[in-house]
Amino acid sequence: MEDQAPGPRQIEALIEQDPVISQQFSLWRTGGSRVWTGHLHVVPSGDHIIYMEAVYLASAADAIPELRRFVVSDGKSVAMEPTLAESLAVFSGAAAAIPPTIHDLPTTGPGQSWPADALNLLRQADTHLRAGNWPGFGTALQELEDLLEQLSQSLGGAQN
Repeated sequence: MEDQAPGPRQIEALIEQDPVISQQFSLWRTGGSRVWTGHLHVVPSGDHIIYMEAVYLASAADAIPELRRFVVSDGKSVAMEPTLAESLAVFSGAAAAIPPTIHDLPTTGPGQSWPADALNLLRQADTHLRAGNWPGFGTALQELEDLLEQLSQSLGGAQN
C-alpha cells in the first residue's frame, strides 16, 4: 500500500483535520472573513508527490480575496505557512534550520524571485489542464518540478 498516493479528497480532509490549520480557519471565519482555498495542485517530484494549495481570505465587506497562506502536503502531513517557500521548507528539513530570508532564496532572473516563477508555472499548468492542452500542461509541470528541485538542492535537500 506504500506505492499508493492519496487522492485530492484525502488531502483536503487531511488539511481540514489538521489542528493548527483548522484552528486558524475557524479564527478567520469567526472574525467575519471568508476562507477560500485555491485548486489543489498535485506535483510529482522524483519518487514523491507534493500537494500544494493556496489559501485566500476575504472580508465580508470586501469580496476581493487576499492570498494569505500556502498549504503543502507530502500525503502524510501538512504545513501551512505565509509563503510557498516556507511551506516547502517544512518538508525539505530546512524548517529546523534558520528560516530562509529573501536573500537566501535562489532567483531565476533579475528582479524575479522563484516563488513568483513557481506560482506562474503552476497557473500555466492549470490553464493548460483546463484547456485540455496536455503537451503544454506537461511542459509547465516539468518546468515547475525543475524549479522545485533547484530549490530543494539550494536548501540542502536530497535530490531524487
